[in-house]
Amino acid sequence: MRKVIFNITMSLDGFVAGPNDSPENVLGDCGEVLFKWYFSGDTEVKIAGGTPTLKVSS
Repeated sequence: MRKVIFNITMSLDGFVAGPNDSPENVLGDCGEVLFKWYFSGDTEVKIAGGTPTLKVSS
């Protein structure tokens, strides 16, 4: 049996992308604003699988 690990992040109001998202525009228009918090902390947390480093506030 294989193990599947899936990571996804969403804003507190349930959004995972801005409007007009597509394979070429994965976060949609201005979608990076939804995830500004992901990189704004002062403590780095390494995530496996080559994903960007999460930075949390301590």
